[in-house]
Amino acid sequence: MQADASTVTQAIRNGAKGVVAPDAVLSDMRQAILTVRGGFEYFSKSITDMLVNKYVDGVVVDDASKADKKGLDIDVLSARQIEILKLWGNNMSNKDIADKLFLSVRTVESHKNHIMQKLNLKTTVDIIRFGIRNNIIEL
Repeated sequence: MQADASTVTQAIRNGAKGVVAPDAVLSDMRQAILTVRGGFEYFSKSITDMLVNKYVDGVVVDDASKADKKGLDIDVLSARQIEILKLWGNNMSNKDIADKLFLSVRTVESHKNHIMQKLNLKTTVDIIRFGIRNNIIEL
């Protein structure tokens, strides 16, 4: 496995409980196995350093982008609203979303209206743009 940040973060998203650097020695492998077997997560020092740097870089970028968002904050949305926004961003119709979530079409429409009101968005393009910027909608 390559030890680049995108590969490591993808492995973690996929459920990896530990990542050992490619240059790890036998003692590191033993420690990783025992740690994960004990119910904990294990990351080699070089992997941990890389993840911390990626996190710190992301915090700096997020702080700068929050200033650009003019008060648009994902925290004002409920879990259901985020779920609907994600499905809508994945090209699902109101009816498809309603069927998937066992809701009425009118309820889905209401959720979308509330999302737009809470975020003070005017168009569907604005709501999609918000979803992409906040990693709710993946391209």
